[in-house]
Amino acid sequence: MHRIRLVHRMPNWAYNNMTVESDGSETGDEQLRCFVNVAIVDDKLTFNGHLPMPKELDIGSAPHNGIRDDETLLKAIAEIEKPETPEFRKASILKQIKMYQNKKEIGYASWYDWNCAKWGTKWDASDSMLSPYNGGINISFNTAWDLPRGWLSHIINLPECSHLRIHLRCEAEGEAVILNSEGKEVSYEENQDGEWYHSAEYIEKEPNNDGEISHYNKTAEQRWKDGEF
Repeated sequence: MHRIRLVHRMPNWAYNNMTVESDGSETGDEQLRCFVNVAIVDDKLTFNGHLPMPKELDIGSAPHNGIRDDETLLKAIAEIEKPETPEFRKASILKQIKMYQNKKEIGYASWYDWNCAKWGTKWDASDSMLSPYNGGINISFNTAWDLPRGWLSHIINLPECSHLRIHLRCEAEGEAVILNSEGKEVSYEENQDGEWYHSAEYIEKEPNNDGEISHYNKTAEQRWKDGEF
């Protein structure tokens, strides 16, 4: 299985543009239809389609869990049984007990832990826009903090996506620079006639290649030279 390495950055939002195309064969066309049927729900992209989060982890806002072992679990239960314990405190403890049980049974305490580990981002895709075309579909969507590396690695390695061409470009919030009319980066103080452009990360998987990917980054200046703007 090929995994997409983590690039250490922490934007607030990552802006993703993804194309999924058939290789033109009957198998590829059927795989494209299946991909769309699974990944798109109510005209929106969802990571839950191919990589569903266990329902037990959907506990709402997750408090800091002070229950670390069976001993602290018994203390928490005893606190709930005290009549002087406020209701809001009881509700918090009950949620912590659920998180402790989830950690023991599933390996993750809450949706937050699972999403970050499995999808590579804390929330599902947001603000998705779909543009189907003959033989493929273009999907633009936003993700929190980073591109969905875990989900992308998962679909790239699925046998049912073997005949699909998958390309994703990610532009991270906070990684834009100013380029002048010659495509050269300039400092903020020199911003006379410059415009904002993003550096970008690219992940590309061609059909029938056993999940191998091309993974690279481009500066805003290189993207300008390549005619992407």
